[in-house]
Amino acid sequence: MPAQLARQLLLTCTLFVPLPASAGFITLGDLAGGTFSSRATAITPDGNYVIGYSSVSSRGDHAFRWAATTGMVDLGEIPGFGSLGQNIKARAVSADGSIIVGESSAGTIPGTQAFRWTESDGMVGLGDLVETTAGPFSRMRSFAYTISGDGSLIAGDSRHPVSGSTTPMQYTRADGMTGIELSVSNPANGANTVYGSTFDGSVLVGSINSVTSGKLNEAFRWTATGGIERLGFVDTGNISQAHAVTPDGAVIVGTARDPLQLHAFRWTDADGFDLLNDGTVFQASGALAVSASGTTIVGTAHTFVSGGPNAMIWDNQNGMQLLSDVLAMQGDDLMGYTLIDATGISADGRTITGTAIRPGGGFEAYVAVLTHQSTSVPEPCGTVIWLAAMAHLGFVRRRPSATHRR
Repeated sequence: MPAQLARQLLLTCTLFVPLPASAGFITLGDLAGGTFSSRATAITPDGNYVIGYSSVSSRGDHAFRWAATTGMVDLGEIPGFGSLGQNIKARAVSADGSIIVGESSAGTIPGTQAFRWTESDGMVGLGDLVETTAGPFSRMRSFAYTISGDGSLIAGDSRHPVSGSTTPMQYTRADGMTGIELSVSNPANGANTVYGSTFDGSVLVGSINSVTSGKLNEAFRWTATGGIERLGFVDTGNISQAHAVTPDGAVIVGTARDPLQLHAFRWTDADGFDLLNDGTVFQASGALAVSASGTTIVGTAHTFVSGGPNAMIWDNQNGMQLLSDVLAMQGDDLMGYTLIDATGISADGRTITGTAIRPGGGFEAYVAVLTHQSTSVPEPCGTVIWLAAMAHLGFVRRRPSATHRR
């Protein structure tokens, strides 16, 4: 494990305060203006910061960063980008919460542009790979979906405004935006996108179009030395997508289709695809985030009984469960909220964020802290963030030849 990564994980292990069994669920509110709506997309490894987007006007959303001590803070707009207002989504955050990335859309012209936000620089547009500057297609189309934990590398995709072809991209401050070589004949056929990064940016994961007839998107792993490695499919399924990876690159999680349904998966070099739902209770599922050790995974799922979507959690000991059931078992009152997804998880696997439907309708971001969830990383960071929040609120591959497991 790189020394910098080890130090980062150690920093999230240093504090522990016993957490009351009933204190595990809070909602985060929304930004001023627009209809009441907020959605969370990621959380820092220590659980201190949540990012996402919230409605601010009829034009759309603004990105936010939430902390227990500050509440929800509007990250503003890209200066000079369009004249009719911007619809902005925050997608990923560096480990210390200081750098946030996503995309801002300012209409057909000038288009959609990936951004990088810091407190000192504000929101800065990153451009795109193919800027068409004349005629009816004078627009940008770039999207930032992930950032390395150390903040050095941003990744996502850039889309040609005329052909529609999509190229995975990476961005550094030194080199700007560069494309990731696909070596495929028709990159417009699939979602050629990077969704996840390791702590140092040395491993990227995502989805590219398949070169196999009858197949659609295929999960991949990329390294600077090895390039793109396709992870294959499950049985005769035609879709696999990698959504996240552990800080050390050992475990990849995402969604794959077998002949019958979509499954959340956990992928390692040793085991290939490990499907996380057995098809008896959960009708379909997808994995969106993973703890540092790779032993706790969160995402979304549909059940045969209640349908969905529902926020789900999986760990080695308990298998797949509805997050709402886990919170109820530890005595938490969800106050009539319905948890529809879990999009981020802290390094220790105990602090989770996502989006819920309010009792009267509409979306609202939430944070949930688990008091008894099994985890192999002894980092009870969620306790600290929860106590601070209470004070603030006024409360005291599968490889082609590998076999998969169900």
